[in-house]
Amino acid sequence: MFGQSHPHRPRVLELLQATQGALRTAAWNPVEKEPLGLEVVVVAPGASPPSDATNFLGGVADVLQANRINADLSHLGEAASASLYHDDRQIQEVWYSVEAGDEPGYRVRVWLL
Repeated sequence: MFGQSHPHRPRVLELLQATQGALRTAAWNPVEKEPLGLEVVVVAPGASPPSDATNFLGGVADVLQANRINADLSHLGEAASASLYHDDRQIQEVWYSVEAGDEPGYRVRVWLL
């Protein structure tokens, strides 16, 4: 998913860039050990997402963690260093929902438990 030629690379980069922006404006420092909650709201035309909940949740959780695969991520630029927490094992509460919308997308929220 983090590979330069992976089909989800544009979405990964967009999520990392949004994370960078959120870190600049929110009072949030990447969390090292504390337990977290994760909410993902998928917006899909006709309220039918293109994939299943576990794929969305796992993908988002992997992108937002600092503990990433040991690979060259330089193609992601400075966004490669953006993270909200150390390891997705910290996630202990999950909320997932799907909303109908004109344009596909998703919203993500992370909080301390």
